[in-house]
Amino acid sequence: SHSYNPHNADIHVKIDGIWRPADKQQKAAYIAYKSRHHNYRETPYTHGNDITIFRADINNPEKNDDPYMPTYFKLEGSRRSTVAKYPIIDMNDIYTFLTEGVSSNGSRNGAGWVKSRNYQTWAYVDFVYDTNATRKCYMSRYSTYLAFPAGFDSKNVVTIDIEGLPPNIIFSMSRNDNNSVYYEKNEGGPIRVRICDSEYARLGYQGFYTRITMDVGIIITHPDGSENVEPNIM
Repeated sequence: SHSYNPHNADIHVKIDGIWRPADKQQKAAYIAYKSRHHNYRETPYTHGNDITIFRADINNPEKNDDPYMPTYFKLEGSRRSTVAKYPIIDMNDIYTFLTEGVSSNGSRNGAGWVKSRNYQTWAYVDFVYDTNATRKCYMSRYSTYLAFPAGFDSKNVVTIDIEGLPPNIIFSMSRNDNNSVYYEKNEGGPIRVRICDSEYARLGYQGFYTRITMDVGIIITHPDGSENVEPNIM
C-alpha cells in the first residue's frame, strides 16, 4: 500500500546554495510526484504546472530510474541551453530501518521503517546531494576526539548544524553497491542502518528483509503472482 502523507510534508528546495521552504508550485509538483503509484520503478514526473521532479545520478545523467539517487526539480520549457535543476526533498519523508522494536504500519516481527531523527535527516540530505562523496563522517557539536571510533576520519568530519544535540553523536554515511544509503555508528562494534527517502524502495527492502529473516520455509511465487509457502526443509 502506498502511504505518502502530504499533510506532514516539510518540502524544501535548495536555490543559490541555501535550503528554503518550497513555494506553492514546487510543493504541488513534489506532492503529486510522491503520491503516484510507482509500481516499483522510479520515473520522472512532470506536473501540470511544468515542474518536473526526478531523481538524477550526476555521474550518469541519462540514468533517472534509481530510487536511491536524490530528487531535483526543473522547469520545462526553460529557454536556457542547459536547464537548471535544483534539489527538492521532503525532510519529513526520510526513514531509517530498524530490525527490532518497531510496531508501526508495515513492520514485521518488530522490524520496519521509522522516521529518521533530526540529525540523521540533516546528514542524509548533506550526503546525498554531495555528489562527489562516497563516504562522509558526521558529529554533533562539542564532540570530543576521544569519542571517535577507530578508523574515523577526524580531519574530514562534518559538524551537524543543529542546536541542542548532545555531544559525541558520531557516525558515517556511505552507499552500498546498489547505491542504497546507510549510516554506520560504532557501539560495541559497527552497526549499519539503512536510511531512505523513497517509499517504494523502502517497501521493497521491507519485503526483502522479511523474506530473508522468515523461518517459515521457502516462498514460491507463481507466474500468476500467487504465493504458497513450502515447509522449511533446511
